Amino acid sequence: VGMSDVQNSVESKGRFKIRTDANGRFQFSHLPTNTAWVVHGLMSSFKPFGALPTQTTTSGSLGQTNDLGDLAVVPALTLSGRVESRYGKPLPKNVKLSVGYMAARDYQNITVDKNGGFSVTGLFVGQVNLRLGNRNWRVSSINRSAVEYDASSLTGLLQKDKTNLLLTIEPGQFDYDSQDGTGNGYLPPADQLSRFPLEGSEPDGSPQITLAGRVVDAQTGQPVLQYKIIPGYLPPFKPAPVAPKSTLQKLLEPLAKKTNTREHLPFFIFQHADHITNGAFSFRFRRITSQPVFQIIAAGYLPYISEPSSVDNTKLVIRLANGHGPNGIVLLPNGTPANRASIIYGAAEEQFELTQSNYFEASGHADALKTTAADGRFAFPARAHGRRLFIAHPAGWGELPVQENFDNLKIQLQPWSTVSGFLVDTNGAPATNMNLEISDEQNWQTGDPLADLGLKSITDARGHFLFTKVPPRRIEIQRSIPMSTPPGSYTDELQYTLDVAPGTTNDLGKLILDTPPPPSTLDKLKQKLGL
Repeated sequence: VGMSDVQNSVESKGRFKIRTDANGRFQFSHLPTNTAWVVHGLMSSFKPFGALPTQTTTSGSLGQTNDLGDLAVVPALTLSGRVESRYGKPLPKNVKLSVGYMAARDYQNITVDKNGGFSVTGLFVGQVNLRLGNRNWRVSSINRSAVEYDASSLTGLLQKDKTNLLLTIEPGQFDYDSQDGTGNGYLPPADQLSRFPLEGSEPDGSPQITLAGRVVDAQTGQPVLQYKIIPGYLPPFKPAPVAPKSTLQKLLEPLAKKTNTREHLPFFIFQHADHITNGAFSFRFRRITSQPVFQIIAAGYLPYISEPSSVDNTKLVIRLANGHGPNGIVLLPNGTPANRASIIYGAAEEQFELTQSNYFEASGHADALKTTAADGRFAFPARAHGRRLFIAHPAGWGELPVQENFDNLKIQLQPWSTVSGFLVDTNGAPATNMNLEISDEQNWQTGDPLADLGLKSITDARGHFLFTKVPPRRIEIQRSIPMSTPPGSYTDELQYTLDVAPGTTNDLGKLILDTPPPPSTLDKLKQKLGL
């Protein structure tokens, strides 16, 4: 019998195994307290008897015993089928699969036979994961249960024996630099794979939508042979009712920040992108409430995002317009070229992190990060929903809203600033050992990208805090508060909002703990008008 902690915590509490005695009884001792667990029968051990499905329980406080009673062994289920290669290529030697349950962290490892056949027993009703174990090969997107964030896996419900699974694989590697959910839309719960039966590409599976066609240059009509195409879905979206606007709001509407919440954004499956070399593309999509879309990226062209479709269309002709991203030069505060400045071209809803050495990290967004040359110059390819440049250098900071085809930009960095002060309680006593951080004034409703500044300070015995190398912009000082549920999570409490001027020393004096000053009259007016 196995016991694993429920995988919603930041730090794993462990995975344990124990054998039953002659009466079928078992006991796990010395478990971490107050922890949620998954109890299950190890498939390799239960095969002679059937299967013991997962169930959840919780360990109590110190010294407490939790008796689970009688656990029923059920008849085992079988998953079998065949592995085939897409595009007619021969299968790699010794195709390896692992089949099991993520919640239990229990898998069976098998090698398919010379004809691609496989069979696994000892399974039970639940969400099954099937993972391909061959390097340089991936699960094809034409499999209905292909996992969106992992190009090597299928996942879905197994409710009875399934003996006709057709797993289609293709040459390709797991893209460790592909984009995650940040800056991307998401599928609604009704469309999650965990709600659907486990399926591959078998002909008698659930219906799919096929979109296929070719790509041409919009000006010349000539084929574009090489490009990347990324499949995705546009979730159904019902906008909330809009309150009537006052006359003043209508007059100032052109100045208002445009909202673009993540519900508006398509969900692109970056792990299943295809690199096309012959101009023609073809994708199959599950029939769900979200509608299929795709994005095309080609050198020298503006990104293309298709309209959603709910019907087959195999004669699409996509016309790409010429274009590029922003380019130009970055200058230091003294006007000389900024060598090796870290520059981000952020798209809607993306988030980037500024390190302590004043360089950006862009995990999963390699196309968004550049380093300026010795002459301070940079150039970006076009990016879908590209919105803003962020520039960081040991000598200063810069940022600029941009669009596609912006040429010969000249961006002069502004020197860093410092922010300090004292945090006290309502009685004036120092608030010691408080974790403070500086963040961007977060307003996801605008859809703008966000720079995580990575600036942190802990108040000392006097309640004093100090931040150096603060960017000249509007910032928030937040107190970071650890939470018990889920373990390892934090919440923030606003302490102060400040417009930082370049190259200044900002002594805020005494701030009262968790009591930020009320917004100014101008800020209140801006909030009321949606500016």
